[in-house]
Amino acid sequence: MAEKYLKVEDAAERLSIAPFTMRKWLRQKRVEGVKMGGEWRVPESALSINALRSATTLTPLSWADSSASEEEINAAKAIVNGHESAKEQP
Repeated sequence: MAEKYLKVEDAAERLSIAPFTMRKWLRQKRVEGVKMGGEWRVPESALSINALRSATTLTPLSWADSSASEEEINAAKAIVNGHESAKEQP
């Protein structure tokens, strides 16, 4: 079966983050993605809990890092804690 690719907005919604943050993570190569027709697309497999855990550089020790936005900190906490929106879909 072919991999399904999501628009940035749809991928961001699944993680409960802003599309801006998703684009930032794509540019930083923290989340796998490809450009199709000049727009980012995110493979569904990149949104699995294991892929996100390895993609995020934020750990409990770095949550207080002033370079991380509040949204990035909350997203990292949700991933680490297995937040419902970041869990793998059956």
